[in-house]
Amino acid sequence: MITDNAIVYRRSHAFRAVLEAHDITQKFIRLHCPWTNGTESTTVEVSTG
Repeated sequence: MITDNAIVYRRSHAFRAVLEAHDITQKFIRLHCPWTNGTESTTVEVSTG
């Protein structure tokens, strides 16, 4: 799963526990790279249909 660098994704133990329970690897978009904004939204839209 690709997420932005918001603190809720970086430091949330609950979010990380859910990812680990479902064997999902978390990746973050690059810092200070505005062209990656929206990458995580597009990925969610594609995967949820």
